[in-house]
Amino acid sequence: MISRILIGPLRLKKLTGWRIELALIGVILLASVCAELLFGDFVLVLILGAASYVARHLLNLWQLQNLLTRGEKTSAFFLPGVWSVPFEQASSLHSQLREQKQKNSVTIDHFHNMLAGMPEAVVILGPQDEVVWNNPAAANLLGLTWPPATSLPLREKITHPIFYEYLEKGDFSNALELESPINSTVILSILLIDFTEGKDERLLIATDVTQVYHLDRIRKDFVTNVSHELRTPLTVITGMLEPLAQGMKSDQQSGQQWGRSVELMQQQAQRMKEIIEDLLNLSRLDKNDYPTSDETVEVASMISTIVNDARGIATADRHEFFLEVEEDLGLVGETKTLHSAFSNLIFNAVCHTPPRTKITVRWRRSGDLACFEVQDTGEGIAARHIPRLTERFYRVEAGRSRESGGTGLGLAIVNRVLIRHGCELRVISEPGNGSSFQCLFPTHRVTTIRRQVPSALQQARHSTDADQ
Repeated sequence: MISRILIGPLRLKKLTGWRIELALIGVILLASVCAELLFGDFVLVLILGAASYVARHLLNLWQLQNLLTRGEKTSAFFLPGVWSVPFEQASSLHSQLREQKQKNSVTIDHFHNMLAGMPEAVVILGPQDEVVWNNPAAANLLGLTWPPATSLPLREKITHPIFYEYLEKGDFSNALELESPINSTVILSILLIDFTEGKDERLLIATDVTQVYHLDRIRKDFVTNVSHELRTPLTVITGMLEPLAQGMKSDQQSGQQWGRSVELMQQQAQRMKEIIEDLLNLSRLDKNDYPTSDETVEVASMISTIVNDARGIATADRHEFFLEVEEDLGLVGETKTLHSAFSNLIFNAVCHTPPRTKITVRWRRSGDLACFEVQDTGEGIAARHIPRLTERFYRVEAGRSRESGGTGLGLAIVNRVLIRHGCELRVISEPGNGSSFQCLFPTHRVTTIRRQVPSALQQARHSTDADQ
């Protein structure tokens, strides 16, 4: 019923329009007949009438074109007829488009005003990395102009080679830190975002992180300097404790009185030494002091060496080791830092699991990736602890961790090494079901070792830390 009420007037207009057209054709024919009867000239009047009829349609078509293309307000010329409905619909559509355009214009103005007030530099880049638009902060941080100078190549303003490498690499998952091109004392964090599909346009956001950068540098320098300063007196203390301990062994009376105290001092001194070494190691990783190299790393041989060392400290607890290693699978990376990461994971499995725990070390292909995994059958880790495992000095159980001899920095070192290699650390654990630490290396880090793996690896397979 409602549809009939709404559609009824439109049908009436259409019907009226066609009636007008039929009436006009009838008038032309009637005029032609009358002309034949009165003047004997039927054809001439018919031609003139038809020409007028066609001219009317052409004029209405031209006016409709102006309405659609230019938005000129107009109506059908002389007896609208069938043109009344198209004109009304076109006029209504044009009004809607005009209102929508005004709304869009207001939205765009609000958006531009919002971006203009941001302290971060915001730049829209075209397919050739030319500036399409930028906000005022881009003028202060990047040296661009305001109002924006379109089609300006961004490379004319940012000339750092590291920025070119960042663009060519195409991996914008991490921000790039570099000096401002107009003020070398300002440190910028630059992030690129692909925001249009198929148009190859990017959004550049540059943030002033100078204060954070300097605070972080102060923190790193403090850790490095304090660690170095502590290492020297600690070496002296350790050196003095060694002959003292030897003297206690030869003097039975003194040994009974002070032997245990000296032993505890030696243990704590050794623990402090390990903490300092780990802090210095982390500091070097943070500062990228390790020389960057792309060596071919024989991971299978490295695992064999680490497991043999771990077996030495696990003898008393009778941990069982199982190796599942693809001997021809290698890595392209830094041998020293990778050895540090792998050994930390394996030694953690020994130190933080109860006696008779089974530890499985795997090195295998996983699709296009390579996976290093250390799995144990220990007590497991609650889910709430897993996100924080790589934090410095974070301990799941503080008392148990200290008793095991850990420094609380092992997984932090592992995480930093893996980040340097573009690798991901996964931790799968559940209380009562053990833990699995997996390092997934990207395709470009994976290589094949052509020569035969040392026999030490063969001897290490499926062996335990004690003779069985």
